Amino acid sequence: MADLSVTRYYTNITGIPAAQYYGPLYLTEVLAKYPGPIIFVYPYTGETEDSLAISPTLIVQEYGGTSAWTPAVEAQNQVEWQLAIEPTLKKKGIFQGGVYYLPPAYGFSAAELLPVESSNSALEYLGSFSHHNYPQTASAKANASAPVLAELMSHVNITDNVAPYGADTAATDEYGLTYVFGETNSVSGGGSPDISPTFGAGLWVLDYVLRATSSNIAKLNFHFQSYGTSYYIWWDEQSIRSPYYGGFVATDALAGESYITALDDGTSNYAAYVVYSVNKTPSKVVLINTDYFNGTGTRSSHNFVISGLTSKTISAKRLTANSALSRQDQGDAPTYAGQSFSNSGNCALTGKKETEQTLVSGGKATLKLYASEALVITL
Repeated sequence: MADLSVTRYYTNITGIPAAQYYGPLYLTEVLAKYPGPIIFVYPYTGETEDSLAISPTLIVQEYGGTSAWTPAVEAQNQVEWQLAIEPTLKKKGIFQGGVYYLPPAYGFSAAELLPVESSNSALEYLGSFSHHNYPQTASAKANASAPVLAELMSHVNITDNVAPYGADTAATDEYGLTYVFGETNSVSGGGSPDISPTFGAGLWVLDYVLRATSSNIAKLNFHFQSYGTSYYIWWDEQSIRSPYYGGFVATDALAGESYITALDDGTSNYAAYVVYSVNKTPSKVVLINTDYFNGTGTRSSHNFVISGLTSKTISAKRLTANSALSRQDQGDAPTYAGQSFSNSGNCALTGKKETEQTLVSGGKATLKLYASEALVITL
């Protein structure tokens, strides 16, 4: 059996919040099957074993070996595995590189991996590059901030969260690969019972998908886990959950279209996207007011002005709910164009469909969105 001695490496990385704690599980059993070296990498904020306070830190724990994890070691390990497996499979473009759960700023990115793949003649076996991305964490072990719905759904925070990955897609573009979020959702660790099932999380899904897509991130795999153990699933045995509406509306906005771009700079809570047809003609606009409304007091609003229109009217479908905290699994269903999803087996839309018509004057249209609402506009 491998040596059970533990070496810890504390490497200060400033400006990056701590994420979920990943530590050794059943170490003896693991080492009995895999004689090392086995490396666990996780961010941590708190105290060392000597009770010394430390700032956000990347910790590498290695069991049964001497070399700490580095991006270079990771890249070389992936290449060696791909070159070893491919002769048996005899297929190109089938592997997914990356699959890392910390942002590119921690050192492991497409820009880090792909030159190594290319120099070792392994690039042709890759089809895509994947990162994991969770904007918030439910873990208390890392002493990270507790999940907050208003912060999750904030367009400013969504933009800041996606930006590092959007920049990293330049590397996959250079090598002709797609960039994906191989695992993502609202709150790591299975979600938050107070945040993940809410309508606000649904607005996060909508804005997050559109921001990622407009940043050249080709796919997002929303991690669900299993019924009864996961709060960020979009449905269970009894009910559709409110985040499902965000996924549905994002699909409705993108279906049949070919291009998307963000119209805003991400410095306010008011998001705007334009979606284009295959011939690059604007066909839809998506507006999202991510101001947080919890159902009490006066619901604020924001006016969006669209210019350059040539039609006399535009048609819109509104995504709304009683508040950002609305939960269909608790009897408070959101609506999209006046309709809600049935909790029955076929999940059919129920209720009368309602589209809003807005007059265009001088090539401009003004549309009001209340806090925690969205509109999909057909031009």
